[in-house]
Amino acid sequence: MKVTRDMHTHTNLSACADRNTTLALLAEAAVKLGIETLGVANHLWDSKVPGASGWYAPQNVEHVLKIRSEAPAVKAPRILIGCETEYIGNGVLALSPENAVKFDYILVPFTHFHMKNFVIPADVTDSREIAKLMLKRGLEILEHPTMNCGVPCGFAHPFVPCGCNNGVQIIESITDAEFEDFFKRTAEKNVSVGIHNGSVGECYTRMFMIAKEAGCHFHFESDAHTHRPNSPESICAEKYRRHEMQAEKSGITEDDIWNI
Repeated sequence: MKVTRDMHTHTNLSACADRNTTLALLAEAAVKLGIETLGVANHLWDSKVPGASGWYAPQNVEHVLKIRSEAPAVKAPRILIGCETEYIGNGVLALSPENAVKFDYILVPFTHFHMKNFVIPADVTDSREIAKLMLKRGLEILEHPTMNCGVPCGFAHPFVPCGCNNGVQIIESITDAEFEDFFKRTAEKNVSVGIHNGSVGECYTRMFMIAKEAGCHFHFESDAHTHRPNSPESICAEKYRRHEMQAEKSGITEDDIWNI
């Protein structure tokens, strides 16, 4: 197994990314690492959807699609223009079906729990309660009209509870039966499951093995926010090696990888 498709990267159009990371520089770094398909998924909140935070509001569809003006100059690797939108519960997914069709693919997270009192109430800290919230939110996303509008969709860093210091306990509190139900429904909806730098280790091997058995397909996510080497947020060979090892431990093969 070799990572040749990275479906989750950011350029300077994401507010949290390196201000100097253009698509051209990110693509140049990716080619050196053997990436053949580079998915760019900048953060997005559609202006058609009420409820954006002050941080999200400027990162609307028009802003994120500025990337299309950069793409023609990139000869390699193959570029896919996606987005990483947001889900905050209560049916609020930050991309409308009308605008979803403007993208090659969509990534939706349900674990941006560093956004306290926006994505998650600040007083929800118990491992089991966080686990139940992730399961609930993920299942809600699967039924949202945006996820069923014909555009390829994937989960961004599924079950990686960002901003929580009890991640292992959270994952270990989810039963095999709960994962089986979740990933069976994920497979039925043809939604891809991300393999992220945060989802390595034995507790995630169990999760990915169950997802594979349920019939899911998978994508790799460096979640790079810079093109610069030697940064924990870079596009780099070390991340890809960890992803490859996690895939192999989980029995995931080339045939299981999302191909769009």
